[in-house]
Formats: sequence, C-alpha cells, structure tokens
Amino acid sequence: QGELLGREEDAPQVVVDSPELAEDGITSPVKVLVRFIPKNGAKIVLDSVRVFYVTFFSNIDITDRIRDKITAAGIRDDKAELPSGSHHLIIRVSDDRGLEGKKEFAVNVR
Repeated sequence: QGELLGREEDAPQVVVDSPELAEDGITSPVKVLVRFIPKNGAKIVLDSVRVFYVTFFSNIDITDRIRDKITAAGIRDDKAELPSGSHHLIIRVSDDRGLEGKKEFAVNVR
C-alpha cells in the first residue's frame, strides 16, 4: 500500500468547468465552477485548498479572498468580478493521504 501513496495518478484532480477558456476572452462577471475529485476513497482536506494569482514576480495567495466560495467539493462563484486582462491562476488541493493535486490555467477577460 505504501507504493500507492506517492503515485501522481492517485492525487486529487482539479477540474475547471467554468469559465470556459475561450481564445477570444470572456466577459466579467464570470461564473466560476471548479471541482475537486479525490481518488480511491480519499477525502479532500478543506484547509489544504490554496488559490494563487501568478504575477511576473511571485505567486500571490488569494485563498482568503474567496474562502467563502470554497468547499470540499470545489469552488463556486456565480458572479466573480474580474478586471480585464490576462489572469494566470494555480489551484492546489490535498487529500487526507497527503497527496496534492494542482491545476494551472489562464483566463483572458475582455
């Protein structure tokens, strides 16, 4: 069983259902729907969820700004206000076995 703990495919999955990442950009407000999918009976550790806004100089932890939108099932905000421009985000989540899933994506807001 110890071999399973380090396998990447056993880590929780982060799925971005919305916004759809259209090449020509999206408009604000944006519906945000992200799902956390644990594997093999594991459970998501809610306190492990971190959302980072990536800048040229560093990654800014914005988790506390959206904490009320985060559950063990994922992140949901029906009317997220995003300024125009390109936004690069990283979402990290761990399960109760210590495995971490990560999703990096960019959104272009017109």
